[in-house]
Amino acid sequence: MVKHFIRPLLVMVIVNSLALYGVTYFLPSKIIVEGGISAFILIGFILGVLNVFIKPILKIISLPFMIVTLGLFVVLLNGLILYFAENMVNFINGSTIKIMIEGGPLTYVWVALIFGFFNYLINIVLSK
Repeated sequence: MVKHFIRPLLVMVIVNSLALYGVTYFLPSKIIVEGGISAFILIGFILGVLNVFIKPILKIISLPFMIVTLGLFVVLLNGLILYFAENMVNFINGSTIKIMIEGGPLTYVWVALIFGFFNYLINIVLSK
């Protein structure tokens, strides 16, 4: 039973960590992650937890907007999840691990869009 829970959790953390690394590679001036590989792993874990527990609630609350925008509102929700993750990491860890997304709300949307693209590509590779 535990094996069926841990494997998807580890895959989720690895996929989120790799996607975050891809985003930092393509947008080095917009997103900065300090703390080495442990930073990517911690942030990947936090993103996974937020996607499992907070994102479904946000989707239910924003259902009318999702219907009107034909689902494009999900990108804004992903940007909001990134904002929450950034604040959680900086609050929890203090000075050793940091993530900084430079710019305004539009930057969060761009980062979320690219993050989702990398997440999609990594999931395709892992499913084969």
